[in-house]
Amino acid sequence: MPLNCYDCKVELRDKTGDPNKCSIIAYNGGYAFLCHNCITWGPSFGHGDNGWYEKDACGGCKGRLLDGRFKAADTSTRAQGKHLKALAEEMKGKLAPKSSAAQAGAGAVPAQGVANPSLHPAAPAARSLASSRFKAIYEGTECPKRQPKLLGPVLDLILCYCQQRSIPEAEGDRFYTELEKEAFERKDEVLGEVPAAAQRLWTSGKKLEGVEFCSMLNFAIRSDDGELMKHACPILRAINTLLVTRGVRDAKTVPFPPSGMTFRGGALPPEHMPFFERMRHERTMYRVPGLLATSFVRVKAKRFALQAENRGESAVLWIIHMPPDGKDDETMRCRHVNFIERTHFEDEKEFLFAAYAPFKVKAIKWAPQQVAFSDDPHVIELEACLCGKREREDLPLAPWY
Repeated sequence: MPLNCYDCKVELRDKTGDPNKCSIIAYNGGYAFLCHNCITWGPSFGHGDNGWYEKDACGGCKGRLLDGRFKAADTSTRAQGKHLKALAEEMKGKLAPKSSAAQAGAGAVPAQGVANPSLHPAAPAARSLASSRFKAIYEGTECPKRQPKLLGPVLDLILCYCQQRSIPEAEGDRFYTELEKEAFERKDEVLGEVPAAAQRLWTSGKKLEGVEFCSMLNFAIRSDDGELMKHACPILRAINTLLVTRGVRDAKTVPFPPSGMTFRGGALPPEHMPFFERMRHERTMYRVPGLLATSFVRVKAKRFALQAENRGESAVLWIIHMPPDGKDDETMRCRHVNFIERTHFEDEKEFLFAAYAPFKVKAIKWAPQQVAFSDDPHVIELEACLCGKREREDLPLAPWY
């Protein structure tokens, strides 16, 4: 759910002017929301000697000073007596809404390990699983039982993606041919075990202009585009056959993560930090609009965090918790996640959550520096819920994962 301005109660907007997004603006080492309607500061977060904290907002013309817990480096500004309303006026011209064309390219969300983050838009705050095209199309899609029903949608998805991204069709054909050839290296699997072939396809390292097929599939889910989803849903049905363990597989045959923990590494832009702070503060569950890849091995996740650092982005380590009792007790196992056995990268020990899986923020440790490094990243700990079907379908969607 978007945050609202303290004064006029409208949704807070980010610096693109998009009312469906909440973002943060850096000022003097702290971060705060700005309402573009009445130019009032909303809920804000600062960084002090004891780490990140939520601080009081101006509330308009009430003239509250910058919080005294800011670092000493900010004392000069606080001593000038500038309240947040004045600061907002100073920023007004710099934060004017952009054109709709400019907004269309904003809010990029990279999948873990993707070379070109700009291809991955954030999930709109106004959407939920309940209102998504994913849900409407997925529920009417059958699981493919033969390889043409799997590989046909793979080709269609690639070509549709190419059309939307202005990539030559010939490049899409070349990429599909590589995936098809790779799939038929295990002919018995692709001809007789379609779900297993779909699972292995998810792990392929082949790339189209720097983007792997797994990222293309997640792009379709995040964008919730009707044409992309039409082609993606048969593939997702096949993958989910081996992910959703409810009544499908004996949970005892599914490898369980040591101590009930898996890991994920990557980048975390500062504008998305307040979303997770809010989820932690409100103890609210949210859903992830995509398949969420995690690993049994912490060092594998930290390698993706290192890639983020090398791109000049803040590194984050996600730790996903499941009840440790699940090792021996099937009733305490998550029903919408599975260990990826059919993979091109066995050393990754991948534990893959189904699309729109719900999570709750358990704890957060923000790195002391503004740009977090992989050896001291932001750390966000999540609790995976046991059964996604039990949770509300209108839960907020994560803008980043």
